Amino acid sequence: MKRVLLIVLGVVVSLALHQLAGAESVVTEDKKSIDITYYPSTSERAPVVILIADTRCDRSVFRKLPSQLQKAGFAVVATDLRYKTLIAGTRSREEAIRALQS
Repeated sequence: MKRVLLIVLGVVVSLALHQLAGAESVVTEDKKSIDITYYPSTSERAPVVILIADTRCDRSVFRKLPSQLQKAGFAVVATDLRYKTLIAGTRSREEAIRALQS
């Protein structure tokens, strides 16, 4: 999970976030696509909050939180988990781990 978080952070931080608006898809170095939604701040140098959805849901679970963070002066990136589709098809934690390792 730490590796996934680092990859997501690396991809998101390397983007010119002020040019994004709304739903996007970013591609990692190993050609994996990750769906994100960017909520820009009104300030150019605002800190960025990265929201990562849990394994059994997607970024829409955050609902009102991104707009509340925007109002507080943050830019927000809400992202799906990298292997969300693969994990969602499993029935247990053990099965999810096996699927990720295969």
